[in-house]
Amino acid sequence: MLIKIYLNDGEDHFFGFRNKFANSPELTMVYSFEVSEWPGVRPDIQAALAWVFMEFNIGEGKFANEYRAKRLRSLSVGDVVTIGETAWACESVGWSAVSSTDLNNAIIWDDEKESVR
Repeated sequence: MLIKIYLNDGEDHFFGFRNKFANSPELTMVYSFEVSEWPGVRPDIQAALAWVFMEFNIGEGKFANEYRAKRLRSLSVGDVVTIGETAWACESVGWSAVSSTDLNNAIIWDDEKESVR
């Protein structure tokens, strides 16, 4: 399964992907990787998101090390993770689903597609 990490650099993004303070989210796809099975977690979306959050904040695995080697910041409120065809915004507590329209409208850079705007 393909996982993508999008960092949000939009104004006031720390209030969340959807918030009343920001004009719009600005997502940059900074890292992607494939997993065939989830290391140490049951295969449901919430467990997978919890693993991604931990891996890209305090993890010490292969993906975390590659991510940090690129000198990227940790995942924060307002950032988005895609797992397969679904997108999820990191909230102050948990995750919220992001529609494909909202995701596509917010992406300003995707390494795999080059610049999208």
